[in-house]
Amino acid sequence: METLVALVVGQLIIAALVVSIALFIAKAVWEGHKEKLEEKQQREAEKQGSPHLPLAS
Repeated sequence: METLVALVVGQLIIAALVVSIALFIAKAVWEGHKEKLEEKQQREAEKQGSPHLPLAS
């Protein structure tokens, strides 16, 4: 019984690590995507001759 509990706890810890790594990667990807969007908005604003940058949400 103790080995079963130890296996379940071990798998829960591994699952938590996998989820945290996945969230870290997703955050990094989102930050990169957000940065590209801001650059694109800035370029469009410069093309239109607008001195004001669009507000980032």
